[in-house]
Amino acid sequence: PSTNSWWATYLDYVKANNVIPDIFSWHSLPGDPVANVAVANSILNARGIAHPRPYQINEYGASNEQNPGDGAWYIARLERAGADGLRANWASGGNLHNDLANLLVRNSAGVYQPKGEWWVYRFYAQQTGLISSVTPSPAYDAFATKDNGNAKILIGGGGTTGKLAVNIQGLNTTSGIVQNNQLRVVVNRIPYNNGGAVSGPIQHSNTVVTLSNNGTTVNLPHSDINETFTIELRPPGASSGSWERV
Repeated sequence: PSTNSWWATYLDYVKANNVIPDIFSWHSLPGDPVANVAVANSILNARGIAHPRPYQINEYGASNEQNPGDGAWYIARLERAGADGLRANWASGGNLHNDLANLLVRNSAGVYQPKGEWWVYRFYAQQTGLISSVTPSPAYDAFATKDNGNAKILIGGGGTTGKLAVNIQGLNTTSGIVQNNQLRVVVNRIPYNNGGAVSGPIQHSNTVVTLSNNGTTVNLPHSDINETFTIELRPPGASSGSWERV
């Protein structure tokens, strides 16, 4: 979606001739789902074109964006935009229907092994309960959920590196996590390994912290632009996070 002449001409035509689509679907390569949806809302609303069904971003993730950092960012942005998303598949020929659209790699014996971004989607699939509000920064976004006995945060941001401070607030609204004003914070790093096989996330820290005003700050050294982090909050007596339990 954009304000260029092609879109304007097309939308004016479908409105005037009453041939408005049920679903609006587009590619975003590269792009920002949140910005896409904002533009789509603006140009459709200006013409009185209803769009009650979710938008479909039918291809996201350019070939150089298929890594844990960018993959997690797109998940967070699609969730924030409220749009359906389909990850791009850059394979061809016989591989088009193989390797889970480049989420897997095969060793010399032909055995499938997960890449780093596969672990991003695995963590995302484990996020259950209620979606929590996240305030993004210009370079980073996150998808956070809270359930009984755990809360999970998937950090997204493949555009830059540096010291990342994740400020977690409102932990008094969680259930079964905080005990005596303390909780356990388990941080894992999801490697990229230059697009090769990744056996699993690497634990960065596992600590019990005391809350201040129902919150805490988790500091992450994001030194590799292609990598990302997950944060899991559990009761202080818990020994590990989801990666070790599954």
